[in-house]
Amino acid sequence: MPATFVLLLLCVPPSLVAAARRQRRESRLAELAVYNAANPSVGTLTNDMNFTVDYNVAALPGAANVSKFMNRYTVVFGVHVFASENSEDWFIQHVSRVLAKWLDQDEDGNPDHPEVVQAMVARKAAMVLAKSEEEYDRGIGTVADKVRTTLEHGVIKNDHPVWNCSVSDVWVVAEEFQEETPRDATHPYGKVPPGPAYGRDDAGWEEVFHLITHVGYGCAHPEVFGFRADALHPYAYPSSSIPESNISRILDSALGDCGAAYNHTQTGRKATRACPYHYGDETCFYPCLVNEYLNFLHLAHIGARDYQYADARDEYLYANHEECRAHDPLGFAIGGSAMLPQIPPSGHYAPSGRGADSQLRVAR
Repeated sequence: MPATFVLLLLCVPPSLVAAARRQRRESRLAELAVYNAANPSVGTLTNDMNFTVDYNVAALPGAANVSKFMNRYTVVFGVHVFASENSEDWFIQHVSRVLAKWLDQDEDGNPDHPEVVQAMVARKAAMVLAKSEEEYDRGIGTVADKVRTTLEHGVIKNDHPVWNCSVSDVWVVAEEFQEETPRDATHPYGKVPPGPAYGRDDAGWEEVFHLITHVGYGCAHPEVFGFRADALHPYAYPSSSIPESNISRILDSALGDCGAAYNHTQTGRKATRACPYHYGDETCFYPCLVNEYLNFLHLAHIGARDYQYADARDEYLYANHEECRAHDPLGFAIGGSAMLPQIPPSGHYAPSGRGADSQLRVAR
């Protein structure tokens, strides 16, 4: 990493970044509300799997703080999906099926990469679902997702810099909100969504994917997907003692000399050719940047965000399939890695030979 990464002092005013992000979010939620109102049925297909729901969260090992905010859960290949009391039933089933589809692309009832699921289960990876961002921020986010959060709470956000793959006795989570999740449509999306209303990406394409790639792939294949969490210096650029990975080297190249918001070295207000990846959130530390960049590369390779290209370019300049392939070939290659799932989930999942109400077995 060039020395200028840590020396540049020109920063983007946080208020401008926050205002832009808030405007994009409000626009997306308004569009989604219209879509959900027009599609009131949950759209479950007759052969879709309905995951068994358990209400005894407190009985799970080390779940004292989780049970304060989450009142039920499902299990997908040994990975837990927790939901708040305010979350509706369709939402927990939808996210459970999205998780299952990401892990089992051919829907044969077995994970495509057992070592990835084993890494997740061994580290107590879980989704936490809330009705809204406000509910999350006032609930489990108060213990799991604050800048100065520690492992002592027994639950922590997956990309928090104090968590790494050596930790196995803390629930490591990613969050998703019902307000940002579309109800299932009548038919699956297929390999690539053809456009609105199917064309808006499901929040699970990002949030569930983050959990899988960070905890699963990052810990099972650290040489490729390692996220360089530095527990001794969590709020600084990772020290040389933390091994690099393929994705971290590609990210560093995409950040260029423009720095990062979390250590107050970021310059400019959007992505440029010199710095094609630009993430302006000061609470997004290095492991979080790995998460966000890899998600963009993955969806760009699939083509699932091509329809959002104009809106996404401020964060990632090459945010569609052709631009990513032409101008970020290393990123394009890792986003399309055969190790990663390439079919975006629709919220439908129907593994062969399974009953209507069931749980998928833990990967062995």
